[in-house]
Amino acid sequence: MTLKALEHYLVLKKALDVTCDQLVKKISADVRSFEFVDHVSGRTKTADSFIKKASRMEAGGNLKYQNPFDEIQDFIGVRIIVFYQQTKTIIDDYIHDYYVEYEETIKEPLSYESFGYEGKHFILRIPKECLPDIAPAEMPECFDISG
Repeated sequence: MTLKALEHYLVLKKALDVTCDQLVKKISADVRSFEFVDHVSGRTKTADSFIKKASRMEAGGNLKYQNPFDEIQDFIGVRIIVFYQQTKTIIDDYIHDYYVEYEETIKEPLSYESFGYEGKHFILRIPKECLPDIAPAEMPECFDISG
């Protein structure tokens, strides 16, 4: 990871923050009428988190991300918190109906005997109306959403 890449990320982060705020506003408004949704929150990857992720090595000793600005998909993360499991199905339907989906994965606890995170993660295209008016060339086209 070079100093130039970090400086570049810090400039990009300003646009990511604006986009994240817009995504949270849009999704919050969209799911407002759904029963049992607690809240919607968002975050952008911190500079430290970006450095750690972009510097990850594979087992063979090569960098995992040869082009981190093109390959990392979770610069922006949005989470929809719901009270009941059945509400997740409604959220899934909303995501499938209104977003261009690139990827879907299910995260489960390592063991059912211990507490752990459980949820579905989607990599989705960022809607144009959530992008800043002047977006950097390296602005990612997708974000991570989980619920």
